[in-house]
Amino acid sequence: MKPIRMLVPFSVRAVKSFAQRLIGRRGLHAGESRAYILAFALGVVTLGGFLAYQTASSYRKEMDNWKARQSSVADDRAQMVSAWLNERQASAELSSTRPSLLAALRAYYSSARHPGRPTGELASLVEVLDQMAKVYGYAGVFVVDCEARLVAQSNDSLALTPILGEISANVIRTGATRIDLLGNVPSGMLISFSVPVFPEAGPAAASGPPTKPLGAALLVLDATRTLFPLVTRESVPTRSGETVLVRREGNDIVFFSPLRHVRAGSPNLRFPLPSAPFPARAALEGHEASVEATDYRGVPVLTATRHIPLTGWGLVRKIDRAEALEDFQRMAIVEGLAAGLLVLLLGGILAFHRRHVLTRVLRQEGERFRSLLESAPDSMVVADSQGRIVLANLQTERQFGYPRAELLGQSIEALMAEPSRAEYRERFHRHSSNFSYQHSGPCMTPLGRRKDASEFPIEVLMTPLESPEGILLISAIRDITVRKQAEEMLRKSEASLEEAQRMAHLGNWEWDVVSDRAWWSDEMCRIFGLNPGSSTHTLESSMNCMHSEDRALVENALKEALEGGKPYNIDYRIIRPDGSERVVHGQGEILFAEGHKPVRMVGTVQDITERKQAEEEIRRLNAELEQRVIERTTELAAANRELEAFAYSVSHDLRAPLRAIDGFGQVLLEDYREKLDAEGQGYLRRVRAASQRMAQLIDDMLSLSRITRQEMLREPVDLSALARSIASRLQAQQPERNLELMIADDAVVEGDRRLLEVMLENLLSNAWKFTRKQPHARIEFGKECTEGDGKAVYFVRDNGAGFDMAYADKLFGAFQRLHAQGDFEGTGVGLATAQRIIHRHGGRIWARGEVDKGATFYFTL
Repeated sequence: MKPIRMLVPFSVRAVKSFAQRLIGRRGLHAGESRAYILAFALGVVTLGGFLAYQTASSYRKEMDNWKARQSSVADDRAQMVSAWLNERQASAELSSTRPSLLAALRAYYSSARHPGRPTGELASLVEVLDQMAKVYGYAGVFVVDCEARLVAQSNDSLALTPILGEISANVIRTGATRIDLLGNVPSGMLISFSVPVFPEAGPAAASGPPTKPLGAALLVLDATRTLFPLVTRESVPTRSGETVLVRREGNDIVFFSPLRHVRAGSPNLRFPLPSAPFPARAALEGHEASVEATDYRGVPVLTATRHIPLTGWGLVRKIDRAEALEDFQRMAIVEGLAAGLLVLLLGGILAFHRRHVLTRVLRQEGERFRSLLESAPDSMVVADSQGRIVLANLQTERQFGYPRAELLGQSIEALMAEPSRAEYRERFHRHSSNFSYQHSGPCMTPLGRRKDASEFPIEVLMTPLESPEGILLISAIRDITVRKQAEEMLRKSEASLEEAQRMAHLGNWEWDVVSDRAWWSDEMCRIFGLNPGSSTHTLESSMNCMHSEDRALVENALKEALEGGKPYNIDYRIIRPDGSERVVHGQGEILFAEGHKPVRMVGTVQDITERKQAEEEIRRLNAELEQRVIERTTELAAANRELEAFAYSVSHDLRAPLRAIDGFGQVLLEDYREKLDAEGQGYLRRVRAASQRMAQLIDDMLSLSRITRQEMLREPVDLSALARSIASRLQAQQPERNLELMIADDAVVEGDRRLLEVMLENLLSNAWKFTRKQPHARIEFGKECTEGDGKAVYFVRDNGAGFDMAYADKLFGAFQRLHAQGDFEGTGVGLATAQRIIHRHGGRIWARGEVDKGATFYFTL
C-alpha cells in the first residue's frame, strides 16, 4: 500500500508546480533568469573545459614531437662522432704497423751515429708521414722513440709541444692508445690520436704481456675543420638549436665544442660539477634522456643527451623551449579567440531565446499542466478560499458522476458524504488560512458521495497554492475502496495466521538490539505461560524463562548470531510461571545495518514437548528393535553356518555314492560287456548319465550358494575385454562352427572382476548353446542408451532358439528350464547365477525373446 499512497502527494506536487508556473507565481522571472545564467555558465564551463583539454592535448603532442626530433638529431650526431673517432683511431693504429715506420725505428736504434740524425730509412719515413698528413688532413704526424724524443715528423706540421711529449711518454709507458683534446679555445682545439709502436705489429692482439714499445706515433687533427663541423651542422635551420660536446676535467664539466650563443674565440665554458646544467651531467653519466631543462645560459630548453663511449664525452642536443612552442602558442591564441567568439555567440543566443521564446514556453507549459491534470489517476479539484470549485479534471467526472460544467462554482463539500463534511470543512479552513501549512500530517479519509447518492471510501490530500487571486487549494481525491477491501483481507489473514500459530503451537518474536525491547506474539506468550500482551519483554526477562541447564546454550547461540551473523536453530527447555517444564524449538536471524552493526533480530519458537516425548518413545522402541535385530542376525548367522556345513556335508556325502555308482557302472560296461545284452548296457549308460547329471547339479547348486556369500572387490572392469576372452575360449572348443560375433568397445564398469566374468560367461555360453542349430549364428554384446535414472543398459543378443515370453518369469529361477534336456543340455542354474551377481552389483536383468527368432538379455549395474 505504501507505493500507492506515495502517488497521491506526488501527483499533488506535480500539479502544484505546473499551476504555479501557469498562473505566474512571484519569483517566476527571477527563476527563469537564474536558469539562463546557469545555462550560460554551463556553456562557458563546457567550452572552457573542452578548450583546456584540447590545448593540453596539443601541448603534449607538440612536446612529444619536439622531444622525438631532438632525440633523432642527437642519435645522428652521436653516431657520426663515434664513427669519425673510430675511423681516425683505426687509421692511427694502422699507421703504427707500417713497415717503413718499424724499419726507421730499428735503424734509428741500431745506428752508431748521433740519435735523431736522419738516415735513409728516416727520410723515407718522413715522406710517408707527409703523404698521410696530406691525404687525411692531419695538422701534424709525429714519430717518437721510447724516450719520447722526436724521431720524425711530417713537413709543415706544428711543433711537438711539451703536452704532446707528455702524451707520448704516457702512451709508451702504458702501451695503450689515447685520444686527447689540446687547447682551451674551440677555434684552436686540436685532437691527438696516440698509439704505441711495438717491434711486432698488432700489440692489441698479442697474448701475454706486451714487449716494450719502440716508440709512439701521434696523429694530430684540427677539430675546428674536422670534428666540430660534424657536430654543429644543422640539417634543418633553427634560431636556437645546437649540438654541443662536453667532457669532465677533474671536478669541472667543460663545453669544448663551439657554442652558438657564445662569442667566437671565447674560452671554453667551465662549470663545477654540482652546478653544471643537468643535460651535461646526464650525458657524461651515460643517460640517454629527453627532458626539459635549462642550458648554460639559464634558458629553458628541450634537450636530448647521449654518451660517446670511446672517449667518455657527452653530447647534448637542445633547442629553446620558446622557439619549439611558437606554433603551439599561435594555435592557442587562435583557439582562444575562437572560444571567445563562441561564448559571445552563446550569450546572444540565450538572450534571444529569453526574450522571444519564453512566452511560447509558458504557453506550452500551460498545455502540459492541463494534460497532466487530465491524465492524473486521481480526481484533482482546485477550489478558491470560499471552497468553490474552479477547476476539475476528467477523473473527477468519472469518479463522482458529475459533468465538469455542473461542478464549477459548487462547494467542494458536495463531493463528501454528510458525516464527513464537518471534518473536511475544518481541514479546508486550516489549509486556506495558513499558506505555510503543508501536507505534513496524515491524509484525510472521509466518505465520498457520488451524484447518484452512493457513498464510497476516499482519501483526500490538500495542498495550498498561492495565486494573484489569493489562496487556492488543490485537493487530490483517490477512491480507496480496493484498499479498504485489501485491508480487511489482511486483517482476516492476520487472524488466520494467529489461529494457525495457536494450533501449531508456533509463536514469533522480534527484538530491537539497540533499545533491548522485544515484541512477542500472542501464541509466544501462551507457550511461555503468560497472558498475551501482559508485560514488556527484554533480553534479560526472556533469559529468566530458560531452564538453568540450557541458558548457556541459548546465550552462546545468541552470541554467535550477534557477532558472526550466523542464524541459530536449537532446542531448549523453558520453565513456566506455574513451574511446569516445556521443550521448545527456537530459530532466529540477525538483521544488520550499514557497517555490519546488528540492529534487529527476528525468530520463532515452537512448543515441541509432545514431539520430544514421541521421539523418546520412538528411540525406546528403536532400541528394542535393534536388540531384536541383533538377536535375529545372530540366529541367521548360526543358520547360515549350519547351512554351509550342511552344503559341505551334502556335497561330500552325495559325491561319494555318485562316484561309486558311476564307477561301478563303468566297470560293468567295460568288464562284463559280453555278459550283458544291448538293453542292459543301455540301462547302465542311463544310470551313469543320471549320476553324472546329479553331480553337475550338486556343483551348480554349490556355485550358486557361493555367489551369494563371496566378498566383493570393486574396481574398474572392461566388460568388452572379458567378452572377447570368453568368446575366444568358446570358439576354441568348437572351431568348426560358423558364427558371427560382435562385441562393442569401451564397455567399462565398476564392479567385482571375478563375479562379472562368471556372469558374462553364463550369458555368452547360454547364447552359444542356443544358436547351435542355426546355420548362420550371430551373437552380439553391446551397450544401449541409458535408462531414465542415468544407468547404462548392456545386452547379449543371439538369433538362436529363443523362448516364449509367457514363461519369461521362469528364466532366472534356479533349475528352471524352458527347453527339453534332449534339445539343449544344462541344469538351469546359469541364468539364476547371472541374476544374483547382477543383483549384488545393484542392477537388474530382464529378457525379451521369440520362439525360433532369438533372445536378448539386458542388464544394468
